[in-house]
Amino acid sequence: MNRQEAMDVLETIKLLYPKYELTLEKGRILIPLLERMEYGLVMENLTNYVARSLFHQRLRILLPTLLRKIRIKNK
Repeated sequence: MNRQEAMDVLETIKLLYPKYELTLEKGRILIPLLERMEYGLVMENLTNYVARSLFHQRLRILLPTLLRKIRIKNK
């Protein structure tokens, strides 16, 4: 990927994970690493990771409530 695509990847990460602090030092390290990779594959992997992590995060939040409802229903 080129430099602009690498910056797009980092901006996407920053957008999806607002708590992630993207500093100039991190950019200087990550951009050359990203430039060695294929943009499409990186974005596909990022999309898959986000989908899995958000699913698991929501599941952790909802699971206790669902389990309580199941227990109450089965009593």
